Amino acid sequence: MPDCLLCNRTSPTYKGLHKHLQASHKLRALAYYLRFPDAMAQRLRASSVEVQVREHLTPCWEWAELRSPNGYARMRVAGASTDAGHRLALLARGEVVAPELYVLHACDNPPCVNPGHLRSDTPQANVAERVERGRSCRGAAHHKAQLGDEGAMLVRAEAWAGFTRREISERHGVSLSTVDHVVARRTYAHVGELSADEFLF
Repeated sequence: MPDCLLCNRTSPTYKGLHKHLQASHKLRALAYYLRFPDAMAQRLRASSVEVQVREHLTPCWEWAELRSPNGYARMRVAGASTDAGHRLALLARGEVVAPELYVLHACDNPPCVNPGHLRSDTPQANVAERVERGRSCRGAAHHKAQLGDEGAMLVRAEAWAGFTRREISERHGVSLSTVDHVVARRTYAHVGELSADEFLF
């Protein structure tokens, strides 16, 4: 059960602790955890299970309570602007994550709330790390993919051969904008080109 470090009162739940902090100390939970980072670390450990995910890292603290559909911890801290557990976990280091920043997992394990595995960084750094570690949904793996890698290569080859965008879209059953994006390499950028002797129309 969580103890208030200001007056040593024990509350049956963290929600009860938040109410006690507000009523007795006129303090929001966010300010409390910033003042006592170890209290946040204790909360994280109490609601997590240790799991070894990466050999070179300390064990993950996998959140055992409420999670989002994509596996991230959901945790409420009164006074905080978010209830994403991996963002709030950095309170255990005395850090409040700015809204425009992301929190990246060194372990690539979404339910992990071990502060030692987390760092805040820019959206660009998040994308770069995702690509570097092969976690991006590219080409046929993307949930909105229509062509697949081979289809994208054919679309580019047909454009190079002089087919109009409309002809290409009708041949493949995709929109004109899809053709434009593929030809301009805004999508399927990882796919190479067909050589002249590889495509037949």
